Amino acid sequence: MSLEHDRITKSTAAEQAKPAVSVSSPKGGSLRASSNGKAVLYIDDNPANLLLLQRIIAERPKIRFLSTSSGRQGVALAQEHVPDLILLDLHLPDMHGDQVLSCLRHHPRTAKIPVVMISADAIGGEIDRLMELGACA
Repeated sequence: MSLEHDRITKSTAAEQAKPAVSVSSPKGGSLRASSNGKAVLYIDDNPANLLLLQRIIAERPKIRFLSTSSGRQGVALAQEHVPDLILLDLHLPDMHGDQVLSCLRHHPRTAKIPVVMISADAIGGEIDRLMELGACA
């Protein structure tokens, strides 16, 4: 095999492994939120949850919706777009939700963004721990 073939194969595999990123704008609007519009970032790897939230947000035309299934990509999107709210799954494929929360809390652009943790298995002690790390709910 040639080095060129190896490079193409590796880049194709890397592209396939990238998490999907979705950015939805208000109906007929641009990706920039209007002066009174808001933006929500949803970080979750469950396609059914994503679809449900997309449908809910679609009913609110002034809300810009961003989503990804990757914790690392979520942190990058938050730093780039500075959403008004972040909804964060606790169990992600590339990093745990508390690690994502910690990254968000330690970056000046995202430190004050409200973060709501979403998980089917959060118990009392886990909830308290996440609240201490800076989650709002």
